[in-house]
Amino acid sequence: MHTHLGEGEDPAMVERYGIRSLSWCRKAGFLGPDVWIAHGWDLQEKEIQLMAESSTGLSHCPAPVFLGGFNISDIPMLYAKGVRLGFGCDGQASNDNSNLLETLRNSYLLQCLAADTREFPIPQPADFLRIGSAGGASLLGRNDIGMLMPGMAADMFFINVDKLEYIGALHDPASLPVKVGISGTVDMTIINGRIVYRDGRFTGFDEKKAVEAAKKTVMEVMYRNPEYAGKIMKHL
Repeated sequence: MHTHLGEGEDPAMVERYGIRSLSWCRKAGFLGPDVWIAHGWDLQEKEIQLMAESSTGLSHCPAPVFLGGFNISDIPMLYAKGVRLGFGCDGQASNDNSNLLETLRNSYLLQCLAADTREFPIPQPADFLRIGSAGGASLLGRNDIGMLMPGMAADMFFINVDKLEYIGALHDPASLPVKVGISGTVDMTIINGRIVYRDGRFTGFDEKKAVEAAKKTVMEVMYRNPEYAGKIMKHL
């Protein structure tokens, strides 16, 4: 079960209802290992402790923090208190590119920015990678994904590290996606044991055809005028 919570807590809410959002969730029975929330940047320390004690999970989404100028979730405290953590992209309207690899690096950089305001130390880059993989699987209640080991789902991606931009991180590969970042496309993607992307192309569908159809749909939705959209499409 999932909802967005701990964002936009307002004194007027407490004045009217006499309770904050997380306490309301506890009262309603909406806490526990089968529940995870997004954001949580307004969570107080006692609420973070409640999250940990109830095994309620939290997905941190850095993109809306940048785009909306919101508070930075206290990942060091959440991590130190033992809250189950994952990373997310949030919705397309408050993210724009839905790139989870970018989310890993942005999450780390945000915590570095706020480090001097935190009580607890920032988790290591490798911990951020773990949060983004095994941590995300835990939030979803999945024990068959999130790690590379026998018996798990064969879902993975590969990057070729024989590139100049990666040279400075090869001594610590677990930190590479978080500290250096992966800005381009990956080299290969496998889903459920099947190669779906390799050598710059998808193996199961025509990307160019999909792009053309998507552009047409976007223009029609944006302008609500198929004729006008068609004229613009000729110039794309």
